Amino acid sequence: ITMAQNDRANGSYESEYTEYWIKKIQRNINRDYEVDQAIRAKGWLVLRFWGKDIKQDVGMCVKTIKEAIQYVVFSSDDEFYE
Repeated sequence: ITMAQNDRANGSYESEYTEYWIKKIQRNINRDYEVDQAIRAKGWLVLRFWGKDIKQDVGMCVKTIKEAIQYVVFSSDDEFYE
């Protein structure tokens, strides 16, 4: 217990905690990128929203979705309609 208290006092606990979160967030970023690429490869458009953004301004999220749909529909080749 004394050693753990000393480690926390000199900052090593915070350092390990910070390193953990940096690695975790980087893994999440990499995973999201890979998932996005796989979805796009199948011809889909990927939109991501943070939960807090949906709660704060759902109207803006809906607007973004509508604009994305319009972009896809109006910028697609004639093949889209075949």
